[in-house]
Amino acid sequence: MLAPIITEIIHRVRLKLTCGGVMSAITALNSYRHRGFIDSVEVLAPDAAREFAAQFDTLVEREGIDLLAPSFQLHDRHLDRDFIWSVATSPSVLDVIDALVGPNILMLGSRFIVKPPQSTLGVPWHRDADYAGLYPCSQVNVWLAVDEVDDDNGCLRVLPRVAAEHAEARAHTAADPSDANLVDQQLALADEERAALVSLPLRGGCMTVFDGNLVHGSEANVSSRRRCGLAMRYTSASTKLLNEGQWAAVCVRGTADRQGGRVISREQARTFTYRKIDKFGAQA
Repeated sequence: MLAPIITEIIHRVRLKLTCGGVMSAITALNSYRHRGFIDSVEVLAPDAAREFAAQFDTLVEREGIDLLAPSFQLHDRHLDRDFIWSVATSPSVLDVIDALVGPNILMLGSRFIVKPPQSTLGVPWHRDADYAGLYPCSQVNVWLAVDEVDDDNGCLRVLPRVAAEHAEARAHTAADPSDANLVDQQLALADEERAALVSLPLRGGCMTVFDGNLVHGSEANVSSRRRCGLAMRYTSASTKLLNEGQWAAVCVRGTADRQGGRVISREQARTFTYRKIDKFGAQA
């Protein structure tokens, strides 16, 4: 009987270091369990956040990446860029993931998601768990704001767990190919579900953490400001990776069973050959 209590205390102490106090840690854990997300946790102080954004800008400029066209050049750059790896594996991020899935953690992947000013790019409502290829699906998503994000520039929006009973029973359908979307599948939401959507504004350097089973998406950026975020996916090392070649999965804390080559080192991951399971791998 004492083991769950001791584990809970450990998790709260770890979260306290990131969330700023015991009450903040308790609130964060309860929010994730009941609503499926944690609103805002600081990962980078303002000066460090500006430096991270500047390093991203340099990466885009040097490689000539077209931010108006979804590009695999923005996928999994934590594997070959130390400034991204250091954030993705920082205690500020991993302590929260540890509290949610346990001390043995796999990082499945990452992606920068960018909406230039006045662009029509949007992310239809979808649920990552439906195509993650995980059993059980214990995926935890981190959305780190590179820029300040709000409703005007198309911040992440989620359907809280308590409002999602009917949505979880529905299947995705193909998104309209004529629309400017960053994913090609979508869930249709009822009016009452749309009314229950929660916007998650963030300042640069802060992250939102949410369950991979949550319905989420975002609107187009109608503002004069860029909207950029780094989406990162994590899971417990005990989770089975069902589709070989879908993820360049790396153990970032604790230990992990190699699962027949499905979990690899960072060095191996740099030359990883993906088997494209689905092309709609965005996180809003």
